[in-house]
Amino acid sequence: MTTEEYCVNPHRLLFAYFHCHVVNFISFAYSELYSATSLKNLSVDDVMWKIDRLNDKLDRLIKYIPQCVNPNLDFSSIKDPLIKREIRLAHMQYYSCVILVNKLAFTKSWLAEDAEFAHQPSELQSKLITKCLNAARILMAYVRDDDHLNPLSSNHASFHFLSAFFTLFTAIIEYPSSPHVKDDLELISTVKADLLSKHAVIV
Repeated sequence: MTTEEYCVNPHRLLFAYFHCHVVNFISFAYSELYSATSLKNLSVDDVMWKIDRLNDKLDRLIKYIPQCVNPNLDFSSIKDPLIKREIRLAHMQYYSCVILVNKLAFTKSWLAEDAEFAHQPSELQSKLITKCLNAARILMAYVRDDDHLNPLSSNHASFHFLSAFFTLFTAIIEYPSSPHVKDDLELISTVKADLLSKHAVIV
């Protein structure tokens, strides 16, 4: 988009501001959690503490972004479909960040099976897992309600669906006796069917 177009659509500056901060945060989160040596010599509790600190950093970031992009605020009263779509995509990006940070709370993917605490999550770990799963469920709701006739929204919806799907499925595999398993499976199935039907309309 050109400078002139930004002047005509100043709201895009707000979203550009938000996305720049999110990209910076994602880069930092990857270096803290997913680099080759980021978890070296750390105990499970150390990793959980690091994840929790990143959550604090993400929460602080949200406090300094435009209110319209804040994922904790309702934007249903906004009438402009373009602005509404931008806000929706921004919210989806935020919840993807929450998943990115907290999915390491599922330790089976990176911790030896016989390691200490592998199957006995601490209170903090349980909190982080819950935060991750709630973000995945919210993402699923956004995907279900999104405007898939718009190519940009459709592409975002597909990506975020997969992110939420693998998060929920990880929980189902690691904690098959959880009381949320049935509801999560139904949510996945419903959103998948809805997403495929809307993609069929596009094709």
